[in-house]
Amino acid sequence: MPGTELILQTETSKFMMSVILKTSAGNAVVIDGGRAEDLPLLAELVGASPVKAWILTHPHPDHIAGFIHAVKEGFGNLAPETVYYRFPPLDLVEKYHPKEPKALREFLEIEDRIRPLAVTPKEGDRFAVDELTFTVLLTFEEDDPIVPLRPEDKSSVCNNSSMIFRVEGPNRSVLFLADAGPQEGDRLFARHWRELRSDIVQMAHHGHCGVGPEVYIAAAPESCLWCCADWLYDEDPFVIPDRLCGTRMTRLWMDALGVKHHIVTKDGTQRLPL
Repeated sequence: MPGTELILQTETSKFMMSVILKTSAGNAVVIDGGRAEDLPLLAELVGASPVKAWILTHPHPDHIAGFIHAVKEGFGNLAPETVYYRFPPLDLVEKYHPKEPKALREFLEIEDRIRPLAVTPKEGDRFAVDELTFTVLLTFEEDDPIVPLRPEDKSSVCNNSSMIFRVEGPNRSVLFLADAGPQEGDRLFARHWRELRSDIVQMAHHGHCGVGPEVYIAAAPESCLWCCADWLYDEDPFVIPDRLCGTRMTRLWMDALGVKHHIVTKDGTQRLPL
C-alpha cells in the first residue's frame, strides 16, 4: 500500500499554489490548484486517486482560477466529492479593493454548479479524509472581517480572509497559512498560538508580505513549503512599509529559527512523506 504523502506542485503559470495530499488508501485532497495552465500537471499528479476533497483557501486567481476553469470545461479525473471554501462577500472586497475581485466574480458565476458539493467551514471545524485530520483555525468571519485599518493600507481583504488550517498525518503535521497577511497573522496568533506547532509550514503569501515572525516562532517547523518561482524566492527589498516583508527577510526569520529544510517550487514538483 502507498504511504501518506504531500506533493508540492511546481509552477506552470507564473506563480501559484497547488498542493496534493495523498492517503494510504489511494485517495487525494487538492489544495487550491493554481491557474488553468497548471491543471494538466495537477491531473497528472492526482492520477487515478479519487479527489475526496478540494480546499479553496481564498479567491485569488493564482489559487482558484484553475478550479473555475475545471468547473466550466470539465474536471476529468479531478472531479471532487466535496469542495471546502468560505469567501468574503463581493461587496466587501469591492469596497476596499475595487481592482481585486475578478476571480471572486468568476467564482460566483459558477458557484451554483458546485453547490451540492460545497461545505463552508468555520473556525474550529474538523474533518477527516482517511488518516488525515484537518482542523480549521481561521477563515472569513461575517461578524469580524479583516479589513484595511486605513484607506491607504494595501492589505488585502481576500488574503486576510484565507482559510488557515492544520493537517495531522500519521507521522507529520502541516500548517497551511495560504496567503494570510500581517493582520490575519495577528488574529491567528492571538487566538491559536498554542495550536500552531507543526512539523511543516506553508509560507504565507508565498513568503512575501505574509504573517509576522511570531506565527513561525509558534509553529517551530522543521521544514518550510515555499510556493515561489526563482524571481520571487530571491526578491528584494527586504522590508516594505506597513509590516510587509519580502521573501529575503522571511528567509532570514527561518534561518534564525534554525530551519534547514526548504522545499521550493522553483526546484520542481516535490514529495514529502506525512
